[in-house]
Amino acid sequence: MSRYYFTEMRGARQYRHTGTVTAEKMDTLFRVTTSRDENLTGQAGDYLVTEADGTQHPVEAAIFESCFVSANTSNPNEYQRKDPVRAVHIGEWVDAPFTHRNVYGYVRIQGDDWVISDGPESEWRLPRATFESEFTLEFDVPSPSEELDRLTADASDLIERASHPPGVTSSHPVDNRPEPTADDFLRAASFFDAYIGKAGGELLSRAEYSQGCLLAMALRAGGMEPIDQEALRLRATDVLDRAMLSTDPEVSAWAAHVSREIVHRVPAAPDDLGL
Repeated sequence: MSRYYFTEMRGARQYRHTGTVTAEKMDTLFRVTTSRDENLTGQAGDYLVTEADGTQHPVEAAIFESCFVSANTSNPNEYQRKDPVRAVHIGEWVDAPFTHRNVYGYVRIQGDDWVISDGPESEWRLPRATFESEFTLEFDVPSPSEELDRLTADASDLIERASHPPGVTSSHPVDNRPEPTADDFLRAASFFDAYIGKAGGELLSRAEYSQGCLLAMALRAGGMEPIDQEALRLRATDVLDRAMLSTDPEVSAWAAHVSREIVHRVPAAPDDLGL
């Protein structure tokens, strides 16, 4: 089952760690009780990380060793996060305080906290003062979910143009843009390739569904050689079959609908794509 990550929220941005932490690799299972009465558990081989404000928390060995490097100080246990991290100021986006479960235990998050990501399933919260003294904005990049929203919005606009005659559309009072061609849909579908190569979980399923819709519309638009049309049918079927495996029943159902009603030549209106 996929899990929601705070650092995938729209407000998350990329920050560089300019401060340091201390860390020790632990030989046995260990537990940490924080000043917020959080009881966190690390496994043998995990690292016990102490942030600049003194807060301690476990980090899995594989994540720590891929995300942290020596700070090159006189203290051999002093480290920095080597790459920019995604971080979000929680209070701007959700109601807090609340308790959130991660792989180490239950974490108490306050409204003024920042949540940072050190890697898959490894988010941690920092008080605002600590975060602002230890991190600087690297560059403004969209979160994975925000990037998918933008791709999907462009795809929806293209499909909508094929769903209504020129000059009569649902969202444009007058739209004299030409009817999209198969090449237009294929070009839009190609924009999802890089995203699908790096996405996971439900974001991946949503991206595959959107790409499958565009491939289906390219097939519907026609104007290609029979051999190219059959190759496109096979590709669209493969993409939509993967989307059908989604744990989101709505995505799965819509993928099956598009595959059945458009890819396999059963008549359907483009409005029925459900993007």
